[in-house]
Amino acid sequence: MAGIPSIANINRFNESISSSSLGLSLDLQFAADKTLTARKGPTPVLTRANATATFVGSDGLIQSAAVNQPRFDHDPVTRVCKGLLIEESRTNQSLRSEAIVDNIGWSLVNTTSVVSGTSPNGNSSYQISETTTSANHLLVNTGGNTVTAATSVVSGASYTGSIFVKKVVGSVDWVQLTFSFTGFGTSQFANFNISNGTVGNYSGLTSGTVPRIEEFPNGWYRCSITATATATTSSTSNIVLSFINNIDILTRFSSYPGSTLNSVLASLCQFEAGSFPTSYIPTVSSSLIRNADACSITGSNFTNFYNFTEGTMFVVFSGLMTTATGGNRGIASISDGTYTNNIQLVKSSGAANIGGDMTNTNPQFNFSQAGYVQGGTQKIACAFAANNAAFSFNGGISTDNTVVLPTTLTNLAFRDPTGVASGQPTGHIQSFRYFRKRLPDAKLITLTT
Repeated sequence: MAGIPSIANINRFNESISSSSLGLSLDLQFAADKTLTARKGPTPVLTRANATATFVGSDGLIQSAAVNQPRFDHDPVTRVCKGLLIEESRTNQSLRSEAIVDNIGWSLVNTTSVVSGTSPNGNSSYQISETTTSANHLLVNTGGNTVTAATSVVSGASYTGSIFVKKVVGSVDWVQLTFSFTGFGTSQFANFNISNGTVGNYSGLTSGTVPRIEEFPNGWYRCSITATATATTSSTSNIVLSFINNIDILTRFSSYPGSTLNSVLASLCQFEAGSFPTSYIPTVSSSLIRNADACSITGSNFTNFYNFTEGTMFVVFSGLMTTATGGNRGIASISDGTYTNNIQLVKSSGAANIGGDMTNTNPQFNFSQAGYVQGGTQKIACAFAANNAAFSFNGGISTDNTVVLPTTLTNLAFRDPTGVASGQPTGHIQSFRYFRKRLPDAKLITLTT
């Protein structure tokens, strides 16, 4: 009937009244709106100096964002928006990451390569086939060529390699991913089933990490492993994709008489320092750096929404941040750029602190609750007033009654307060809200449940 408001409009009206009564002054809904523009309050500024970067678009395909442009990343299968993608700086050492030919950048060991099909970013992919030689059958990214050692690794550091692979109809299901024995020894490997998207046997990987296989449209999978370098060296290879006679073997490599009918499609190769894979970085004749994303609100825009006497931060995020190496990562911080004056939410089993660094050194308070799930969606809220602070993570609650709030705060940033590289988050900010009031504990629990 004309003139009667819809249920959706009534709900939005009620939410507006509720938010207003709670003092909502900043409302960023990145996943729902796919824009930096705030529903309420100032719009943050994002920078990514001198670097384009990739993300998954709403069609499930890999796309590129220009310098200083935000990336609203999507699940490649469900096409649901995950939110604003924020990543640390990474370098892809795999040269000619898409041009898989037996030339500079690649070595085909008892295999052949021919252009065939379309890769997950819309460019050409390559069909890699075994030869009939009785030996190993490998596809190797050399990071240079077979005589120039161009891939450098440091002993004790973790590195992640990834490559997109697709099953050729009627051909093999099982492939193996490993690294150069020069820098990583002979024990590390993982097997992947590119027919059903499962991980098989694996060994020798960085403690706390597991092989990953992520589904993409049109039968593609991104396979990745993380291993710790056993030597500081320069190698003539980094990622090795191996045929394994279509068997989930228990060892690294497999030697057997090959068949020209054994084939896979491959593309988009990456070798990066770090304990998890990040968004694809295309390379040609040299390694390429993707600089970190920086997203913040400063100056009068900050002081216009922020209340220096009390407030509440609430963030919903997901990410690949891991405890394997450098597990403490800033998610959102209000600060003056120092650890002395800051209020921050930290990925460290889900934590918050005032006046402490990302490892929670000498904070006024440090709230931490177990339950962080790598890659899963997390909800964190922190409410604060003089001698009255509380922290809620996924429905839990902790309180503190001895808090002195910092007064020289100047900015909100989605990172560690100082911008230190090891405190940079890597993941998706689905939404962020700031209230100018110290919300009741019960409300915090409701928000984060």
